[in-house]
Formats: sequence, C-alpha cells, structure tokens
Amino acid sequence: MKYPRAARPVAPGWRILVITTALLLSVVSWLPFPGSGGLRSLLINVLPGLALALWFGRLSWDRLAFLSLAFGQTFLTLVTFPAAWFGWFRIDLMWTTVWGLTIVSLGFSLWLERRSMDRIRFGPLPRSTVLGPSIVAVAGGGLTLGAASAVSTGPQPAGMALSAGPLWFIGATVVLFSLGWALVTRRTALAVPVLVTAGMVTCSQAVMYGQPTVTVAARHLGIVATLLDNGRLYPATDIYQTWAGLFSVTAFVIEPTGVDPYAYASAWGAIASMIMALGVRTLAGNFLSPARAWVAGLIFALASTLTTSFFAPQVSGFVLALAVLALLTGDFGVKSWVVWVTVLLVAVATSVTHQISPFLLGLALTALVITRILRPWWVPALAFVPATVWAISNRGVLDRYVSLDVVGRFFSNITPPERSIAPNGSSWVYLASFGLPAGLLLLIGVAAVFSWFLDRSRLSTALVVTAASPALLSVATNYGQEGVFRVALFALPWLATLVAALPGQLLPRKLTLTMVVIALPLVTAVQVVGLTGMDWVRVIRTDDRTAAAYFESRSADGSVAFTLGTAVATPSYSTPRQSGFFYIGRDDLLDKTTAYVNAGGPGYDPNADVEMLTAALVDQGYTEVWAVAGPMTGAYGQRYGLQTLDDYNALRNAWRSSPRWELVYESGDAQVYRMRSGD
Repeated sequence: MKYPRAARPVAPGWRILVITTALLLSVVSWLPFPGSGGLRSLLINVLPGLALALWFGRLSWDRLAFLSLAFGQTFLTLVTFPAAWFGWFRIDLMWTTVWGLTIVSLGFSLWLERRSMDRIRFGPLPRSTVLGPSIVAVAGGGLTLGAASAVSTGPQPAGMALSAGPLWFIGATVVLFSLGWALVTRRTALAVPVLVTAGMVTCSQAVMYGQPTVTVAARHLGIVATLLDNGRLYPATDIYQTWAGLFSVTAFVIEPTGVDPYAYASAWGAIASMIMALGVRTLAGNFLSPARAWVAGLIFALASTLTTSFFAPQVSGFVLALAVLALLTGDFGVKSWVVWVTVLLVAVATSVTHQISPFLLGLALTALVITRILRPWWVPALAFVPATVWAISNRGVLDRYVSLDVVGRFFSNITPPERSIAPNGSSWVYLASFGLPAGLLLLIGVAAVFSWFLDRSRLSTALVVTAASPALLSVATNYGQEGVFRVALFALPWLATLVAALPGQLLPRKLTLTMVVIALPLVTAVQVVGLTGMDWVRVIRTDDRTAAAYFESRSADGSVAFTLGTAVATPSYSTPRQSGFFYIGRDDLLDKTTAYVNAGGPGYDPNADVEMLTAALVDQGYTEVWAVAGPMTGAYGQRYGLQTLDDYNALRNAWRSSPRWELVYESGDAQVYRMRSGD
C-alpha cells in the first residue's frame, strides 16, 4: 500500500456556489411554507460546521461535506451541553447567537472569494460516464422512497422491504445497477451510488414508519423532553443525563423549528447511515485512491448492520471519532497547531456524548502511534485525557454501570448479550438478522487479513493492528454485554480499507466483474435483512409509547409497571419525568432461567398465570402496581422465542378480564392497567 496523491480541492466556482446556496437557504427557511421547520433543523445542523470547514484549508468534496457535518455537531455540542449542564439553557439566545455567527462567517468567506468572482472557475465538468450512474442512483433511490411512502404503515412481521412491495425492490435493483455501472466504467462516479446505497434502506424506514427503528431511542428523546421542560440536565439521575451531548443539541434544534421529536429522530438515524459511510470514505481516502476509498465506504455501509444506525449517542460518537482519525491521518495543508486544537475540541465533544467512543478512539490512535503512522507519541492523550477526566468527575454515576468484577474477563466481556432462556427457540428471522451480518463481517475480516498478507507493508500492518485495537476494550468492560457491537463498529472502517486495497490484478478482469455482479445483490440482501428483519420488534409504535407515557405521567413515586413480557421491548422513559418509577418484566419478576417455561404451550392457563404474576407483584411491596400491555412486547416474545404471540394475546385478554386489575387507559392496541386497591 502507498499513500495516495492529495485529493483535488473544490474549485473556487463551486465554493462560491455552495456558500451562496447556503446563505439563500438560510433566508428561505424562515418563510412560512410546509417543511420549513424541517429545513431549518437540517441547516442548523450543517451550516455552522460548513462555516468552520471553509476556514480549514482548501478541502476536497468529501472532506468538505464530512467535516461540515462533524464540525457542526462539535460546535453545537460545545455550545449547548455546558448551557444544559449549568442550567443556562436559553434557546432563543443561543439560536440567535449561533445563527448570526454562522451567517456572518459564511458571508465573510464569500467576501474572501471575491478575487475568484471575476473569473469563476468550476474546473472540469463531469462527463456523462460520471453523471449517468449518479442520475440512475438518485432515480432508484427515489423509487425506494416512493414505494415506502405509498405504504406508510406501522412495523409488520415481514419488515420494511417486503411490506413496501415489488416497487421497492425494483428501485433497489436500479441503485445496484448504477453502482455496478460506476464500478465497471468510471470509478470517479462512485460517490452518489455509494451514498444512495448506504441510505436507501434506512431512509425508506424513516419514510414508512416516521419513528426511530430501535426502542431505546424513546429514552433518548425522554432526556430531550426533560431538558426542554426543565431548562437543565440532572446528571445525578442517570448516565444518560451525564453523557448528553447529542440530547442537548437535539433539544436546541427541535424547539425553535417545531419539528416532531420522533420524526426528527427517525430522519437523524437515516441520514447518519450515509454520514458514517462518507466518514469512512474520508478516512480511507488518506490511505487509498478516491475510487478505492469509496469502495471502502460501500463495504462499511453494507456490513455495518450489526450496529444499526439510529438516534443514539454511540452513532454520534462514532462519527466524531472518524473525524478525529481523518484529521490526524490526512494532510489538510494547515498549520499543525490548528489540527491539534481542532482535534482536541472534537474529542471533548465526543467525551460528553458517549461513554466508550473516546476510549475506542484512543485505542485506535495508540495503535497508529505504535505502528509509526502518527506522531508525536502523545497523540492518544487528545482522546484519553478529556474522556478520563469526564469519567472520573462523574464516577458517582458511572459506578452504577461499571463493575470491577468484569475487568480481565475478555472472552466473557466480548460475548453477545444474554437473554432469558427461550423455550420456543429463537425465530429464523432473528437468527438471520444477526447471523448473516456476523458471517459477512467474518468474511470481510478474512479478506482484510488476506490483503495484508499480500502487501505486508508498514501501512497495511498498521491498519491490521488498528482494526484489532478496539478488542482491548473488552479487557476492561462488557459495556452492558454490548461491547462486542462497539468493537465491531470501530474495527470495520480499517477492515473495509484493507479489503478495498486488494490488488485488482489477482483475477482476470471478466472474472472479477462477474464476481462483483453476483456479490453486490447478495451482500445488499444481507444488509436489507440485517436492517429490516427485526422491524416488527424494534421500531417504536405510537400506541406503546403513549401507553408507557400515561403511566409515567400519572403514577406515584415508587410505582412499578409490569410489562406482561420482557421490559426491554417497552419504549419507556420517554417523558420529562425520568425517575420515581420503573418497569419490570416477567424475567425480572421471576427467575430468568424459568420465567417463560410455563408461559405457553398446550396446557397454558392464562387466568392462572395472571393470578401467579399478580401475587408475585404484591409480594414486592411497591407503592403502586401498574401494568402496560402492548404489541411490541408480544412481537419481541415471538421473535426471541420467549412466548408465542397467541399465548401473549391470551394473557392480555385474561389480564383485561381479571377483577384484580382496572383498565385506566387504552390507545389503539396498547392498554394500561392499575392494580385495584386492597390487593
């Protein structure tokens, strides 16, 4: 492997056009028209970063786009998080300041480009072989979105793609055709097809559902609601309010724009999938040619479904970590102190956004220093020091989630999450949704090692070592038994870069093209299964969320809500009230190993089950005992083999008819019960 030539910077004419367009949109977004709030929410996320990136030397297109997004999140985090932490969260003042500074900076950048205005140069215009795949990719992506919007339903057992119907698959086929066309004829045309491929599934989910695709996002939005309701965070409550960088930015964005928080979170996760692919391309571009760097971004997009892109701090932390790595491993033509200061600021924003992302970043930087790719030796401190200082200063909160007992237990820590014993066996959809992406990731790892074996240069060795570095996290923590997913996420960019670096002369060209034509649909199918196979379980349903919110807003302190099945499936803690109550599932109330053994089968008696569960709840001595029953819990039990949907529905019907429980709220297919007094 050899370092590539410096990427061509954006021509002055295009810079002027970008700045002018940004300024015009910033004015238009304040006009009263449908969607103006959504446009403002997009602009406030992007324009501050664009204003900063324009000062960061002459950047190529990919660097300008990615750093604008990363710098925007960094700037907004550093502005909003301290305000939320200290109770100074004055949105009107912050919006006026941020928006005003952004417009002034963009205007000044346009003024500095005045020397180019007398002879605006756009550089060589794209050829038809470049525009063709891009236009086809956009058309295919439009077909997938159109198919998804035409259905616009709640999550179904078949998942998004099958629910959308044949038109969605036709659109996806068109996108893959554009990708193959770009790979075969003109690799400079890869940018748009790769980004459309990265986002066509997640964007279709956002259009179809309008809700986040993972249940825990409800709790994330609950922190946003808390901040908007109280004007400050309460860090002593839980870890979410201590590492709340993403949530403070979100509260800052959605309040003035008036966008629905759940629609915003849904769109945020969809767009983030494309941003991550762009970030990997930008990082890989420091080691590979532009075409191979886009291939690395494509490999990442297709193989990263074990860690779903959704509204979550780990996604934001990963994007910021990619920005740090790209800044430190690339040549940006600016003074070194500018890079160090920028990296430090991004690392600080990462440290208050996610608990382990800065430490995984530090491990990657350490590997790059050891392999002599980065200098000086203290570079890893830029990530480790802010993260360590923040963790130590909040150790009172962190102690509830970190145990010294797991330190040194590498193989135990890297094991995927354990769940209750499933008497019915996990469904094939569940096994395929996780097994196929895991198998693909394994194949990519093997291909990456093979690429290193063929090259064995210092650079390829450094990439292998850096890809292995996240595994060291598992020596210290299991991260709630989800550490393996974070390890895979941070290893994949380096593995994808190594695979993209494979020599093109290994096989005859016709055979190589044939393999690409066969592999692209297969790998894309794995991506679709990985992202949509569990939609029925993971996508938030409005009925379940409003039922949980009813309990949270009306229960007394010390109350508990029993979820009839597992509590993991309930979109809980979505309201400004974040403490004084809790949820308990069947596997929490009973022994985890036997909780579902008698929850179904030919001799199952739901009425007796209600009596047994009610007695167990009474024995706990809670202030108030509630029950929340919704379709998400039933879908979870079915897919994970805990309890069949028929048995769960039989239990719900028995619960409704039980004299010991009073139905107090019903929303669609979700119900809330309260135990009658005297029980």
